[in-house]
Amino acid sequence: MVRGIKPVELAYAAESLDGQILARLSTPSIALGRAYRPTGAGAMPASPLSILQRN
Repeated sequence: MVRGIKPVELAYAAESLDGQILARLSTPSIALGRAYRPTGAGAMPASPLSILQRN
């Protein structure tokens, strides 16, 4: 830990649902999520980026 800088808890999840991949990245104050559609070259976004700010 760097002096004066507090670590932030970070969580992530990737789940398969209805042929799509749901990806989430979250901290105690914000969560980001998006659905992706698998392709032969990787994945393409299948939904807008969802941003949830927690107070």
